[in-house]
Amino acid sequence: MTQIYLTMPQPGETITEGTIVEWKVKPGDEINENTPLVELETDKAVFDYESPFDGTFVKILHPDGTRVKVAEPIAIVDSPEDRAKTYITLGIAKAVGDGPANDPVISKTTPDNTNQNNTSSTQTPVADSSQNTARKFNPTHADHIKMSPYVRKIAAQHHIQHEVLIKIAHDNVENRVTKNAIERVILNNAPAANQISSTPKSLTAPKLPPADTDFSTQTCSAIRMRIADNMVLSKAKIPHAHTGITADLTDIIAFRDQHKESFKQKNQTSLNLLSLIYPALVNAIKEIPIINASYDDSQEPHHIKIYNKINLGIAVGTEHGLVIPVLKDIGSLNFKEFNTKLADLVSRAQKKKLMPNDLTGSTLIFNNYGFYGTQMGVQVIQYPLAATLGMGAIEQRVVPINGEIKIRTMSDYVLSFDHRVMDGRETGMFLSKLKSELESLKQPTNLD
Repeated sequence: MTQIYLTMPQPGETITEGTIVEWKVKPGDEINENTPLVELETDKAVFDYESPFDGTFVKILHPDGTRVKVAEPIAIVDSPEDRAKTYITLGIAKAVGDGPANDPVISKTTPDNTNQNNTSSTQTPVADSSQNTARKFNPTHADHIKMSPYVRKIAAQHHIQHEVLIKIAHDNVENRVTKNAIERVILNNAPAANQISSTPKSLTAPKLPPADTDFSTQTCSAIRMRIADNMVLSKAKIPHAHTGITADLTDIIAFRDQHKESFKQKNQTSLNLLSLIYPALVNAIKEIPIINASYDDSQEPHHIKIYNKINLGIAVGTEHGLVIPVLKDIGSLNFKEFNTKLADLVSRAQKKKLMPNDLTGSTLIFNNYGFYGTQMGVQVIQYPLAATLGMGAIEQRVVPINGEIKIRTMSDYVLSFDHRVMDGRETGMFLSKLKSELESLKQPTNLD
């Protein structure tokens, strides 16, 4: 038997670290490939990490609640020698004891007497020493900090000090100051433009509630912090505007109610309303494609990106926070494909089985807040996209039609949009087209 490291996976290109939420195995447990080992949380998703190995689980290197960088060991597994050699050859494992030290501990925090800011230094494990070397940033080459002309321009405009830029670059895997990182510094004012301290002197500390006030605190998860950052960034960068329209869904709802039970019996999955109305959305975007866009201000002159494919992000509320899995290229999907893929994404979202790649690439967001009975919502757009479409509760209303009073099944739609990308003309035309399509939509003749 050979001992090998289980390392923190990288489930998406932009993921650099993850949090160990809960170990699902204990030392001594026999494990197989695909055995759920640990629940992990990144800034994009919470998911169960399944074992890539066969063998015996030996040791946990990081307890629940620990944040660990990608590719660093988190546990030790004892695997049959032939399998261990295969895992090592494939590059998915590293033998315990390889390198100049045999210490399985990932990092040790020790006092750094040379650091004027009294921070701590981190000793990187042997298993990740090469990666750590690549991440080091040499302050003597501060004039050669990697950044785009746009980032360099806004850093100068906001008087960001060299020391702050060095710190940002050091924390980036490519030693680069990115657009998102510099914007976060400016928006949060931490570290401030003229200091590295995490508490800017120019900001006044918030007043605490009276000592006799009852309250509880809740630690923000990585997902909640990511949501918070994105909301602040979106409101700071995007000039939001909102417009809406009411559509008559009587025929669509009647069709769904007529077929939903038989469909579920035959397919073991529910007939989702979005599967019936998405063709209307596709047709409306084909006529007004500016809806499916984003604003790019990363360089001069600025650009509007209009996407050829519609990658629809579906807002899903879960116990662990809001997640937005993405249905890719919905214009190419037929009814059955759309409904199957949608059911799979929603199910995995609720079960914390989504991978970060399921959550990337959206070009437009759809939010069915009407599921909770809400009639109308004013939404925050997911930066850097140009629009979010919200659907309100489906309800019966009294409607005048050709001089007669009728009871119809209605729903309100609200489009939140980036006013830099589009104006009232385009959004009005889009919503009018969407309404027309919804009220005249031909339903699929074959639901099987």
